[in-house]
Amino acid sequence: MKTKFENDLACALFDMYDVRNALNNIEVYKQMTNVPIEIKNLPKDNDGSIFTIGDCIEDVIYFLEALEDEVTA
Repeated sequence: MKTKFENDLACALFDMYDVRNALNNIEVYKQMTNVPIEIKNLPKDNDGSIFTIGDCIEDVIYFLEALEDEVTA
């Protein structure tokens, strides 16, 4: 049986995969720009997405908080 969180869980995992991949490429960003980098403002992927690492982190936190509320209710 599918839970109401199944889609959100998949999204949270994909967000974290994007964050991990973006952080692995941080050296590339540093070389491309010669300015200090605020990691949370970097794009989450190299696909031209408007979403940032910070957006992904906030989405995962939101999902985990909702899941915690459901589990502890």
